[in-house]
Amino acid sequence: MTPTERRNTAVIRRLYKGYNDRKATPEKRLAAVLAPLAEDARYFEHAPPEILAWGGAFKCRKGWQNFLVAISSELEHEDFSCDKIIASGSYVFAWGRIVTKCRKTGRRSSAAWQHRHKLRGGKIVECHEFYDTLRTALDLGRVRAT
Repeated sequence: MTPTERRNTAVIRRLYKGYNDRKATPEKRLAAVLAPLAEDARYFEHAPPEILAWGGAFKCRKGWQNFLVAISSELEHEDFSCDKIIASGSYVFAWGRIVTKCRKTGRRSSAAWQHRHKLRGGKIVECHEFYDTLRTALDLGRVRAT
């Protein structure tokens, strides 16, 4: 692993550790996510926003903050784990699992996720989140199977 890959991996590990710190205040958890972002960072949640309110593309720190507010107002993360992180050049790939509960209905959803982060100069410039959005929408009652 190159020095850049080691640095980038450490950045992503700190982000997940801060995000997942259940003892920290919501403000401190938010700060842990926003701290490693470049000013022009983009976040892509590959879910249709008309079905999952937190879906879509989010630009800059304010956009990331809007994403986090949207998802946390709808869902409570009961369990979040990052199981593996691999770096390749300016990219860091992470895999894990999440269990969420809808704040309004109490319905739960569980999913495996994958994040693809791109870093520049030790700062995150782009993140894509991938998971089974249809399964999540079904679990949360946002769509019905026919």
